[in-house]
Amino acid sequence: MVSAFSSPTLERPAAVATVKPDGAQKSQPSASFGKAWETCTTTLLSRGYKNNARIGESVTPDYKQTSWLTYTASQSVSLGTAMDMSNDSVGWKAGGTISRSSGFDASFAESALNRGYRLESELGYYKDVCYIVMNGYSYYNYTKWSYIPIRLTGGYSTEGVTVFSAPYCTGALAAGTWSRYDSAGSAWNWSIGFKISNLVGFDVSSTSNWDGNNRLYYKQPVSGKYKLCGNNTYPSSASRIIGAFA
Repeated sequence: MVSAFSSPTLERPAAVATVKPDGAQKSQPSASFGKAWETCTTTLLSRGYKNNARIGESVTPDYKQTSWLTYTASQSVSLGTAMDMSNDSVGWKAGGTISRSSGFDASFAESALNRGYRLESELGYYKDVCYIVMNGYSYYNYTKWSYIPIRLTGGYSTEGVTVFSAPYCTGALAAGTWSRYDSAGSAWNWSIGFKISNLVGFDVSSTSNWDGNNRLYYKQPVSGKYKLCGNNTYPSSASRIIGAFA
């Protein structure tokens, strides 16, 4: 199936007939006969697609409680991939995930705005031609096209966010700064956090572990007015966290 989102200059080939090498069958140890395995040839067709992946967000109830996030180079993020295979009729679909780290630090400015924190990734457009090898012969199996993150570019930005459900709340907090960084508990994750819909028509997942290299801060200007709430457990080990009135 040809997707409307495929690169217009990279035409998909027609199905290939069974391939059988010329000449005599290759000599192999007798134990290998009857056993089949897959082999694929991978080609990078193009690159330079720059898309953003969210690695966290913050939501505050007014313009006095503030928040920010820090990211450092040793922290890797897990980004989704997309693939289109010649041997099914689905078209583009989510593939697996791949981890990428970087050589830069990013410290987002303190703000009371509701926002998502994003890192920019370069993607490559790949083609895999795969064969089944059996008894010394190769048989064409399928072709796969994929968009896969190659690296984080060093770009970072923010985007607007909406309030999400976060029912696990602390009591009223004292004035001061709170941060989520311990890797215990849930990593930050959003099933559509990596924005690649301009390439394949849908977005895929992004995941980033909380630790000393990926740290979310909330600052309470006064005591007793604010609390923090988590989406899947209490904020000390939640995946996603928002600020709220106590």
